[in-house]
Amino acid sequence: DPRGLSGLVEDLAAELPKSSILLGSCVTSIVQTSSGVVVSWYDPHHHERRASCAKLLCTVSLGVLRAEHINFSPPLPTFKQDAINSITMCGYTKVFLVFDVGFWSPDHEYLLCKSAVFPVWHSLLKPQELPILVAHCTGDEARRDDEAGRVNCLNWNLERECFYTMYLS
Repeated sequence: DPRGLSGLVEDLAAELPKSSILLGSCVTSIVQTSSGVVVSWYDPHHHERRASCAKLLCTVSLGVLRAEHINFSPPLPTFKQDAINSITMCGYTKVFLVFDVGFWSPDHEYLLCKSAVFPVWHSLLKPQELPILVAHCTGDEARRDDEAGRVNCLNWNLERECFYTMYLS
């Protein structure tokens, strides 16, 4: 499916009432009961909410599972906790740069700069619609950027990365 994972989400959501899809919420607990599942969360206004359902598909990130932001009851089985803890994560940094005006061609969805610290750049939408570029880096460079702090990372990218050379010099 050329839609990627969004296709799965769209297909599943199409069969649900629109009122049952909640965005911008933070799940705090998932409790399995004899009659189903009870999910607790905070809505975007920080009000605690709760709902019951027959079944639940939980698709949170490894980082959320490791940080134990969600209380599972009963707890996840030991073999699952061991698997979660055994997966190593590399450093990953994603920087969103919002511009007043899109200066890159709408034909350039991706910018690849092999020698750059951030070797992969992509445009979220056509620059005329929403001029945002997203830069990605992993490994040691990502850890370095994380340690340098947000402002230093941004300044470094604006001054040295390939899109500056290609479009702004």
